[in-house]
Amino acid sequence: NDTGSLNIAYDYKTSIYTNQDIENLHKRILNIVKQVVSQENIELKDVEIVTPEEKNKLIEEFNKTEFKYDATETVIRLFEKQTEKTPEKIAVVSNNKKLTYRELNEKSNMLASKMIEKGVQQEDIIGIMLNRSPEMIIGLIAILKCGATYLPIDPEYPLDRISYMIENSETSLVLVNKNTEKLLPENCGKIDVTEIENQNKQETIIINS
Repeated sequence: NDTGSLNIAYDYKTSIYTNQDIENLHKRILNIVKQVVSQENIELKDVEIVTPEEKNKLIEEFNKTEFKYDATETVIRLFEKQTEKTPEKIAVVSNNKKLTYRELNEKSNMLASKMIEKGVQQEDIIGIMLNRSPEMIIGLIAILKCGATYLPIDPEYPLDRISYMIENSETSLVLVNKNTEKLLPENCGKIDVTEIENQNKQETIIINS
């Protein structure tokens, strides 16, 4: 109107929204209006919906995710401690498949034992050619339990690149599944992680610290 004022009336269902919800909405609308009025040439993509206070909370407060832990502990030891504390809590979820900390620990122990039987030693480089899955997590933990280093190999890489990575890194063993084992060069050692993942037998190994 001629006075240069802006009146906004809100009609809302009190069964769905609270007064605080509407107040927050009102602040965002005012924030948008202030930006447009103060910056005549502002582009729509540059208009911020959240208020400065909300932006500060999102950036500063919600990102305070620091976690204190004993820097002398290994990742595997921290995992073992969590397993001891919450063995039946879900540790891994992938599609319809779930693994508890206990199951994840048992299966990674079995795989680590299998790897040791194959001659894996500390500081060996072990390839892991698996898509994101519970089997990949089992494989990564098992490699660390052996004190070895893992070399991630993307199954989508060209065959010559996969061969180059394995040969150049002197990897003698690669963790695979039924779909990726066929991508390995001849004479390369392998373990099918899915066979381990489907077993229920528990093995105990010494964890390298």
